[in-house]
Parts: sequence; structure tokens; C-alpha cells
Amino acid sequence: MRVLMMLNPAKEQKALLLLLAAVVLVSGCIGGGGPATGPGVTVLQWKPDLTQVDSGEHVKLIFEVQNQGTEYALNVVARLSGIDPSDWAPVSPGTDILLNDLLRFDARTGTQGGTDTDIYDVLAPELPDGIKQTYNPTLSIYYTYRTTASKQVTVVNEDELSNLAQQGKSLPSQPSQTSSGPINFQIQTPGPVRATTTGFRLKSFPVRFDISNIGGGYLTRLNDHSLDNKVLMTVDLPSGLDFTTPDCQALRGGNLVDIVSGIDRSITCEIQITSPPTISEARNIIITLSYDYRVDRTTTVEVAGTVRGTGRLF
Repeated sequence: MRVLMMLNPAKEQKALLLLLAAVVLVSGCIGGGGPATGPGVTVLQWKPDLTQVDSGEHVKLIFEVQNQGTEYALNVVARLSGIDPSDWAPVSPGTDILLNDLLRFDARTGTQGGTDTDIYDVLAPELPDGIKQTYNPTLSIYYTYRTTASKQVTVVNEDELSNLAQQGKSLPSQPSQTSSGPINFQIQTPGPVRATTTGFRLKSFPVRFDISNIGGGYLTRLNDHSLDNKVLMTVDLPSGLDFTTPDCQALRGGNLVDIVSGIDRSITCEIQITSPPTISEARNIIITLSYDYRVDRTTTVEVAGTVRGTGRLF
């Protein structure tokens, strides 16, 4: 700061520009940049080859999609909507296009996720001469995905916990880990859990599962709305831990869970320590969510009419 104050205005401005450029380069805003990551399948491109056309002209609607999450995208289908296929006929190759399954983004190697591209070839509808109409073709991408999450819980023998407290020591608490996708999942538990080794009462602790839709899309599947706003949730508890209630116990074999308005849901369960450790053990709770998802993008085409009327005025 003192050096800049000693410069003349021209040099000070140049130094400031160099400093800003360095900050931008460090932040990765200039240059090649790293692999794109995001919540599941993303529409990279959705646009017409011509934004303004006349009636009867060919329009190519071009799209490109990429899996930017860390799980595989399966059963990927593109659907065209927002325009009447009978007005824009013929729609080639049809309103629904089956795409390839998309490989996941590999965080270990930095490898980009899989991409796919295709084109809808359509004819602009007939409109009267002098009339202009704006249309909004919509691209919907349907796919099957999953989210995985894990939480490491440290279970401590009550005698060991007492020894640590006397020495002023504590055990670390690990945050939950989750894969990257359109549905996010977090596991909330207390810190190290004390396990009772004397008496007849088994120790238990609460766990909260937080599910949230962060992909900007919808929990739905192609042509079947029976599972809208639902995910199949499976909980894998390690040996020595078990749920205390039947509704939570049902999650161990996989159970459908309703997501409120397709936005979020929190589930609280109680876990009992059925097998206390000799000293302490780190035990992993692993969750898998399986679901169908849809993401939309909209573009714009303006059509100018060219059809002249042939009827009499009166």
C-alpha cells in the first residue's frame, strides 16, 4: 500500500491493473481452467442455428449435455417441448431422443464427465404475411442417478472416554462426505459417542439425514409420474449399530422416501450401540439415494410469416 502511494498516477493505475490481472489468473477465471463439476447432468448448449427465420424454413435446434457429477448418468433421454410438433412438422428425429449413458466426472484424475450432443431438425410453422411470432422450444433431459454419502462415527468405551477427559484430550469429529449430484445428502450426528459397557441399558444416539434438491430440476421420470418427488433411500449400518424403530429399520433394505415439494426432507432416527468397542472404533454409516431426475433449458426462435391471404375482404 505504501509503494502505491509513492507512484505517480499513471504508474499507480498500471500497477493496480497488474495486481487485478494476477488475482484473476490465480482464481482461475482466465486460461484453460479445470474440469467442470456440478450437480449431475448439465445442459451446456441449447440454441437454434438461426434465431430469426421465415415460415417454412428449416431450423436446427442444437444441444449438448455433460455429466458433471461424480456418479454415472443412466437412461439419458432428451425431450423437445414448448412447441406444437404438428405446427413445426416434421420434427426429426422425433421429440424424444435416446442418448448415451454418461460417464461420471473422475475427481481422482480430474477427467471430465461424459458428453453427448444431437440436433432437432424442424420446419418453422406457417404464419400470415406481416405477422411475427416468438416461440420458446424447451429441452428436457431425463436421467437416472444416485447420490452416495458416508459419515464416520467414533464410538468410545465409557472408561476410555473418562480417561481422555482426565487428560484433557478429545477425539476428532469427521463431517459427512457426499458425492456430487442434483440431490445433496448430509448426515448429522453428535461427536464421539459413549458406549455403555456396564449395566443392561444399551447406549443410543440420534442421527439426522438431510436431503436437498440442488440441481435446479425435478425428481420425475419419463412418462411415469408415480415416483415423482421420491427417492429410494438405503442405509448401510456397520456391525454393532442398529436402528431402534421399525420405520428407520426399513431404510436398511431400501425404502421410498417422499421429498417435500421435491425440494428437501429431514429424517431423524435413533441408533443403538449393540456392540461396544474395547477402547474406541470409527464406524461408517453409508447412505445411497437412487432416483430419476429432469433438468430443463429454454431457447427462443422468432418466426416471420410469409403466407399471403387469397380470400376476398367482403
